[in-house]
Amino acid sequence: MMVSRTFGRATRSPHELEEAVATFTAKAARKLRREGLVAGALCVFVSSSRFKENFYYNSARSRLMTASNHTPTLLKSALALTQQLWRDEVEFARAGVILTKLVDENIIQLSLFDDDYDPTDERSKQLMQAIDELNQLYGRDLVRFAAVGTNQHWQTRARYCSNRWTTRWSELPIAKC
Repeated sequence: MMVSRTFGRATRSPHELEEAVATFTAKAARKLRREGLVAGALCVFVSSSRFKENFYYNSARSRLMTASNHTPTLLKSALALTQQLWRDEVEFARAGVILTKLVDENIIQLSLFDDDYDPTDERSKQLMQAIDELNQLYGRDLVRFAAVGTNQHWQTRARYCSNRWTTRWSELPIAKC
């Protein structure tokens, strides 16, 4: 499962790159929960614009001790990988998160050495469910993690999108006599 985007404007800020990766990780975790899956491994990739000189692309992978769809667990791993990928001289234009080793959330292989996450903990499951329900009822990203940020200057611009007449009431054309 992958979530990635090209940025609306390239960034040289480690904070903005971390915000982008955190946003993609949170979206991927939400997709996992919606499908009833957990991920056993995580990959973060970053790149500069391939149309400019000194193209840079790199990725880093991490295996989770216990497969998870718990957003804080995935964020912790993804942000650690993002810090490994950071380069001061690179102007980043794209990033993404890939979740692999997907299995059903009811068939999790527990780890003896994982103290951070307990998949049998009902409170963390209820927290993720409450956040997902609030966001579904009152609008996407109403409740979000601080790592996602608020002023996402890197966000993809959508100025030239086609009209969504068949899926959005607000964009339905109005006939005037």
